[in-house]
Amino acid sequence: MGFSGVTSVDVDIGTVNVTAVLSMAGGSVRISEPIPGTQEVFGSVEVGTVPVIGAFYPGSQKVYGDVEVGTIPVIGAFYPATQPVSGSVGIRSGSVGILGGEIKITDGVTLASVDPRTKALYSIDGEHMKFHEGKRFRTCMGYPAVADNGSAHMLIHVGSIQIHPTLALSSEGMAHGRLFEGANPSYLGTENSVFDMNRSTKNTPEARAYHTLDMGTLGTMIACTLIPGGTGPKSIGGINRLDSAWLLGTFKNYVIQIVNKGGGAKDMQVEFEFLEY
Repeated sequence: MGFSGVTSVDVDIGTVNVTAVLSMAGGSVRISEPIPGTQEVFGSVEVGTVPVIGAFYPGSQKVYGDVEVGTIPVIGAFYPATQPVSGSVGIRSGSVGILGGEIKITDGVTLASVDPRTKALYSIDGEHMKFHEGKRFRTCMGYPAVADNGSAHMLIHVGSIQIHPTLALSSEGMAHGRLFEGANPSYLGTENSVFDMNRSTKNTPEARAYHTLDMGTLGTMIACTLIPGGTGPKSIGGINRLDSAWLLGTFKNYVIQIVNKGGGAKDMQVEFEFLEY
């Protein structure tokens, strides 16, 4: 069926059986009646753009071949009775309502699971997913007998991938914890081991950690905290964990510093975990 030299035409369709190929490179199909009949396609349908204005209530759509959809902007509501989709459907605005059947989410191998009691899709938060992807890493370093008013440092070099860190600082006595951005050490020190927290993937991050460095320029202090722990020979020690949602910049040096304020030599430790984004 074709129209030649026709700018606009209205067609009332009850049942359309297409036994060849129906192709539409451009233009649009506008459905104003909410209840069409049955469309059976014996071949393939290649659709460029199908804007649907209003509500779309198909009774049955059977396709015996391939359906290739370019763009389907849906403005309003879309309530299919039977609508198998093996590719992707983009909804510009409005809603998608399923009156019956089910939606299956799969990567082609694994089918997403649904809780049998709540009927809700099982999911985990993004940070936890990083464990499974092998993109959560950890490094730590102990600093024994740091002199009073002395400092312990760990340098983190971020590569081309931003990282989201969490930081735990502990001291045998009271101490000040600080985080600096843009450090420029005179000596980089010794590289510290960084471990993938998923011990099956054992990935290596772009970010690197260093200890026993000679500090040149610390850079800009962007975070600070107090580690309470007392002073003197009977100090009880303390720990402070920084869980703020930082995303450290790419190709930058960051220095973690602990300054001993415990009134004597104290042991200290830095624990640094991060996600690669």
